[in-house]
Amino acid sequence: MRGGAKIFFVPFFTSIIVSAAVCYLFFLYGIPFLEKVEVPDVRMTTLDQGRLILENRSLSLLVESEREDPVIPGGAIIDQSPLPGSLVRKGTPISVVVSKGKMGVTVPNLSSVPLDEARRRLADMGLKVGSITEQSSDSTAEGSVISTFPSSDTIVKEGTIIDLVLSKGKGEVIVPNVLGRRLGQAKDVLERAGLRVGRIDYVCDIEKLFDIILRQNPRPGKSVPKLTAVNLTINAEEEE
Repeated sequence: MRGGAKIFFVPFFTSIIVSAAVCYLFFLYGIPFLEKVEVPDVRMTTLDQGRLILENRSLSLLVESEREDPVIPGGAIIDQSPLPGSLVRKGTPISVVVSKGKMGVTVPNLSSVPLDEARRRLADMGLKVGSITEQSSDSTAEGSVISTFPSSDTIVKEGTIIDLVLSKGKGEVIVPNVLGRRLGQAKDVLERAGLRVGRIDYVCDIEKLFDIILRQNPRPGKSVPKLTAVNLTINAEEEE
């Protein structure tokens, strides 16, 4: 009897062990295989569209990086990993690379560049001339660019409008009154006003004080460009 029981229980327990092993292997390899899905193609879609497509396959979207692209519009998906058609487990994040659009354009340095040349350079770079204003400048030739907005070396999108500030030459100043002053005093006054002493003539008028300025040209109160020379006439005592 005991021998028959052994013969019965050995195969019984063996079958249980084999069944358990088969079940284990099925859950280990079979179930994950059944849960795998095919990765859809989300390239050339927007982030929102791509995310929706992946979620419908029980997958998620992960933005890995962004890069500039001259063709694919900004915000569109350029590349993905894993590639379309791959089999992955549900819930797997799909990494994507997103386009930042066209490469930026660096605003050129147009300082002291004549207007026509500035227009040409901007057009060659795909930029547009916007408003043009003028202001006086002691260092920039008339009709040339003083500054731009956005300023030079700024990275902007192609087609951006660039405003220009042009020089209208040296600014004008009012000629101060130096009549009745001595030459040294007159020179200081004129230089502080942005002017300079020009030709100096001498006359003798015994009815006036000597060594003072009797006449000036341009006359006091006149508006003239900066650095204009002011000619002076000084009353000097005649030499014997």
